[in-house]
Amino acid sequence: MRPYLFVFILLSSVSCKKNQNECSTTNTVNLDLLPSSIDHTTDGFNTVYSENLTSVSREITTDQIPDHNYGVTGMNAFTKTFEMTLYPTQNSTPTPIADNTGINWIFGIALNGVTLSPGVPMPYTNTANGSTNWNWTLEGTFNTKTLGLDDNYAHMKDSTGGYHYHGDFINYASALGADGSSMVLCGWAADGFPIYYRYAYSNADNIASPVEEMTSSYLQKTGVRPGDGESAPCNKYNGVFTQDFEYIEGQGDLDECNGRYGKTPEFPGGTYYYVITRDFPMIPRMFKGTPNISFSY
Repeated sequence: MRPYLFVFILLSSVSCKKNQNECSTTNTVNLDLLPSSIDHTTDGFNTVYSENLTSVSREITTDQIPDHNYGVTGMNAFTKTFEMTLYPTQNSTPTPIADNTGINWIFGIALNGVTLSPGVPMPYTNTANGSTNWNWTLEGTFNTKTLGLDDNYAHMKDSTGGYHYHGDFINYASALGADGSSMVLCGWAADGFPIYYRYAYSNADNIASPVEEMTSSYLQKTGVRPGDGESAPCNKYNGVFTQDFEYIEGQGDLDECNGRYGKTPEFPGGTYYYVITRDFPMIPRMFKGTPNISFSY
């Protein structure tokens, strides 16, 4: 065998073995949710939610305490006022809640004052030097046990923020009466557009059309991630990272912002609106309009 060919084969073997070892790191999805066993009626907290409308804006003051039972400990009240425009407009380019530098935005706020904050500030860590790679971030809805989420896909942020939803807040939605018989407003996005829970008119422009469950246009990717297992993750796409999902236009009812334009009970003349979906992304990850600075992460 020629020497240079032997060296090439040897290096290839070492490289493959290294990649195999690196790609054997944890790639486990965990979907366990804590039961909402803490009774809000006896926990000593009061839910604060109020709206003030000016000529141009909606101001929402909340202590971020849910009006339903929850499953997380260490609840604390954090009073804050959020603001959004009353006259939102659609931009030609969506604004993501996060980029390659970190989480930038809280998406919105539910009508009970709990914030909608799907982004997880847990980027991939370089296994060699410990640097962070924000192009890959942990996906909260597929790492519920890691984040300690209760069955509202919610938990406490930390000592600087309140209880917040990462995903489908099914218990709160049930209390709102979101049973699929009608469109139900459940919150407001940071850009001022309304948020509805799961269901909308089958014909977006016809309020007489049947109400049906909306589907997102995101799918989990197939195959394996392109990373080297050191600077970026490898292994099979399985939902561990937010970037394991991709938008496919026309795959579902909604656009890349998990919304669409149409008529609603509150806006019979038509508006752009977002939808909380059963499947990823559950809570939208992009804004159609311009978010207000009060929703900065």
